[in-house]
Formats: sequence, C-alpha cells, structure tokens
Amino acid sequence: MVKKVWAIGLKICQEERHELEQLRRKQNDYRSMRALMVLLNADGDTVPAIVRKLRVHHHTVRGILKSYQKGGIKGLDRNYSPGRPREIRDLIIKKLEIWLQKTPQTYNYPQQYWTTQLLIDMFCKETGRKVGESTMTRALKDAGYSWKRPKKTIPKDAPTKEEKKNKLKEIFKEVQGFADKEDTEILMVDETHFSTEPYNIKGWFPRGKHFPPKNSNQKRRLYRFWCLESEERTILLEEYKKR
Repeated sequence: MVKKVWAIGLKICQEERHELEQLRRKQNDYRSMRALMVLLNADGDTVPAIVRKLRVHHHTVRGILKSYQKGGIKGLDRNYSPGRPREIRDLIIKKLEIWLQKTPQTYNYPQQYWTTQLLIDMFCKETGRKVGESTMTRALKDAGYSWKRPKKTIPKDAPTKEEKKNKLKEIFKEVQGFADKEDTEILMVDETHFSTEPYNIKGWFPRGKHFPPKNSNQKRRLYRFWCLESEERTILLEEYKKR
C-alpha cells in the first residue's frame, strides 16, 4: 500500500512576500531559513523539492509550512527557548556598559584599547568567574560592539608645514652656535617608526562609530625621548611631556 502524501501549496499576498523577503535577509535570525522555505513553496516548489534544495528533513519543511499556514509570520517563531539561560552573558553585558566607557589604562592595564582577553581577565578579577572567548565575543556583539582597527586622525593642534620648517631652522641655528666648540659631538636622530604603540591596533568599539571620535577634545599623551644612551654615555636629554 502506498502512503498518500498531502501536498502543501501556500498562497501569500504581496505584503506577506515583502515581510518574508525582509526576514530572509537577516542572516543572524534563525527564522531566515524558515522564511526561505515559505517563499520557495509559495513560488511552486513542493516539499521534496525544498528538501533537495536546502538539504533539510522533510518533517522540518512540512512543520514550518504548516506553522506559517496557521499563524503567519508568528508561526515561524520558536515555541521554546533553546539552550541554557543567558545569565552569564547578561552579567557580562552589564559590566561592559561600565568598562568600555573608559580605556584599559583606567583599570591599570598598559594597553590603550580593549581586547577580548583583557575583558576576560577583567571579568574574572571582578566576579571570580571564568568565561570563554566565544562567550565574551557573543556578549560584546549583543551589546553593540564590533572588533576593528581605530582610525588614525590628525590632532587639531598639529603643526603646519610652515611651522615645522620654522622650527627646523631654529634648531639648525642653535646647532650652528655651538658646532665649532671643542668637545662637541653632533648627532642626528631619525624618529621614523619610533612609536609608543604598535601600528596595527585593534579593539572593541561601539558599532558604527569612530574611535577616538572625530574632532573630539580627548587628550592624548605625547612622548619625547628623555635620553639616548650609548655605552657609558648619555646623549641628547629631552623632557617627558604631556599635552
């Protein structure tokens, strides 16, 4: 005896199609695949055809189509909450709202930008609980943060080309003043590639926002050489300066 398979053929209006198409584009939404099943069926695909295209079980496809037939878009929702409760992640998000308003240096870390490992260490110190990298990453994304490289910007008070030229002329004139003196050694230091931070900095920042914010009044620390040492000699003394 051959078991009879009842066909399902959904009819959807233009408004419903638009809503399903919008849902289909949300790749992070579990209902995206379900919306695709409904759209394929509404376009004439049978359950076996959808099974072949999407490689899912026919019971799954049939269940989704029946749920939509009965409840519309609401029928694509889960009627249960899978997985364990989000207690840890919710706690992390509350902490992130406080920590990420400041730099790691506020909490005695040498780094200027937050990394996943720094946040894991911070969470462990404050709560005594350990979390994995994947849990912390999901919490950061849920809180609206993204992993990116900060955009380098020129400070508002950066010297102009003419100001630099004038400053160099002053330095040359000063050097010439004692160049002919005895026991005088003149050295030139090329500061290219000297930096107090690595160039490829990455960290967690508010999604869609530049960090540091454009045209902000945020103070930045500037470092100058305090001294250069060669063997037993100390060469070129300069002061450490903050602005």
